Amino acid sequence: MGVITRILGREADRWPLWLPVFMIIGIAVYFGLGVEPPLWLGITGLAVFGFGSYVMRRQHGWMLLLISLSVVSLGFSAVQWRAFQVDAPVLERKINYTTVQGKVLRVEQFPKKRRITLERVRIHRIGVHKTPHRIRISLQGEQIKIKPGDWISIRASLSPPPAPAAPGAFDFQRQSYFNKLGAVGFSLGKAHLLTKETPDRTLSIQTHIAKWRQAITEKILKLDNSVAGTIATALMTGDRSAIPENTMRKVRESGLAHLLAISGLHIGLVAGILFIGLRGLQRHPLLFFISINSRFMDSLQTLLPFPSPHFGSCRGLSSVFC
Repeated sequence: MGVITRILGREADRWPLWLPVFMIIGIAVYFGLGVEPPLWLGITGLAVFGFGSYVMRRQHGWMLLLISLSVVSLGFSAVQWRAFQVDAPVLERKINYTTVQGKVLRVEQFPKKRRITLERVRIHRIGVHKTPHRIRISLQGEQIKIKPGDWISIRASLSPPPAPAAPGAFDFQRQSYFNKLGAVGFSLGKAHLLTKETPDRTLSIQTHIAKWRQAITEKILKLDNSVAGTIATALMTGDRSAIPENTMRKVRESGLAHLLAISGLHIGLVAGILFIGLRGLQRHPLLFFISINSRFMDSLQTLLPFPSPHFGSCRGLSSVFC
């Protein structure tokens, strides 16, 4: 234990940097298991090691070791909870013809078709425990106007999310699993509206966001339905579905596809908004108290239980906004 204490003592100024390392160790332990562990295992380990570190607080070496094990348990618990959150049924086999009912979560507008994502799904002759939480259907032919929050019934052909087309190719199955998307398919007729969009107070935050995105998209395309309008929609709402395929192909070939993703362009816009906003708030007399300055950083550093030279980088960064 003396050796561990000396090692940890030399790393005292870098203890915060070790926290994510210990969390990653806990995550690696979870993925190294051959079976799904019980949900209480990680929480129990976190409680036991956390209480043990409090009991051994007078023995510095044991306390640091138990704190490290607590953080490992925290990483283990985090990945357990994430797996529990996304756990949802996946359609077991292809269904060529069935009736589907559900609540519209998202509507995507393509040049020649629309695609909807349904939640709270009911599939004819499929039990509740085997029904996917969400399914995605491509609408064929002329359809009624559908908005997020509407309850619809539609006949469709469904199948499980397809596997990668080749080794190392895009894994749509994996993406679908983490989005709780358990089936995809296409319509075999016209959708029928069961209930119009639910009152706003009963809608989820995700449905509200989908409604706003669709409203902005429709407004832009109504004003400008050209290629420029579809690209403007992609930049503002992230919805690239309206961009014609030949345009998207040219964008990819020119190496500019990343501009339509959440990448450098959007990060630059957010950084600019934050920089200008914080500078403006600092100059406002009523909001001056929230300005970030070096004196506040100095005061905050005195509250830390250990010295850290890396804190100086935060102090230096804060001076940008002063």
